[in-house]
Amino acid sequence: RELTKEKESLDALQERYTTILANKEISVQKEIMDSIMNATNRVNARYGADYVIATSLGSAIICANPEYDITNEVIKELNDSYKKSHK
Repeated sequence: RELTKEKESLDALQERYTTILANKEISVQKEIMDSIMNATNRVNARYGADYVIATSLGSAIICANPEYDITNEVIKELNDSYKKSHK
């Protein structure tokens, strides 16, 4: 009986921490996406593009003209923002 009670307690604790972890992952993913979107918008303010398309794995874009690729500038913007916020 005691072992069953302890197992139930541990199962409940595992479920609680699993939920906490899942919520934290969602929060971190949202924070990352917000950072990427903000950096992209700041970089795009210099270009005035109508569209900025993600070309990550699984994207519908198979090839693109590298002349219009602003990925490195967005990454630089993200890094600059990160450095400023952690001084």
